[in-house]
Amino acid sequence: MITVAIAEDHELVRSGIALMVDRFANMRVVVTASNGHELIEHFKAIKELPDVAILDVNMPEMNGYDTAIEIRKHFSEVRILALSMHSNEYCVLKMIQNGTNGYLLKDARASELETAINNIYTYGYHYSELAPEKNFNKTSNLHRLKGLTQREIDFIRLCCDDTLSIKQIGTKMSITENTAYEYQKKICSKLQISHSRLALAMFAIHNGILEI
Repeated sequence: MITVAIAEDHELVRSGIALMVDRFANMRVVVTASNGHELIEHFKAIKELPDVAILDVNMPEMNGYDTAIEIRKHFSEVRILALSMHSNEYCVLKMIQNGTNGYLLKDARASELETAINNIYTYGYHYSELAPEKNFNKTSNLHRLKGLTQREIDFIRLCCDDTLSIKQIGTKMSITENTAYEYQKKICSKLQISHSRLALAMFAIHNGILEI
């Protein structure tokens, strides 16, 4: 049984997610909260922590970014799925940097939410552009990682920094913005992942290129 906590400030949304999750096979909601502070207080009070925490990114009192940091610091065994209305790249990167294991838009289908929770529980993270059966194979990943140069590893680490645009990454690497985009595509192809900065960041964190 996968136990789940939910932090979402809108009661109707929170109740809807809880009802949905409780209907999934082998899942049960054990904690609900209206903000991150309330969720942390629940975690301090309960004897057994949930397996997965679903966090709304935008909440009053303590938002998803700060809540993720607190969970990583004090309840590291809990895995985190971020929920948001926005697909902004920097928003997602910031949540990844703060320790989330996956990211899902609020307009996702119920089946996508179920898949995300299962992936985070089973494999450690979820990102829709990374197929679990391919990218959680550590033997295959080790082979791909060995083919990276130090400069490519440096580029990947910069791509994980939510404060940097691709143009700024290019400047730090002494290459143009267009070359930086091409470099990103080349590395993604080399790693056999989607040509996406977010996919690259998730792959990097899961495989130890960047620690969180």
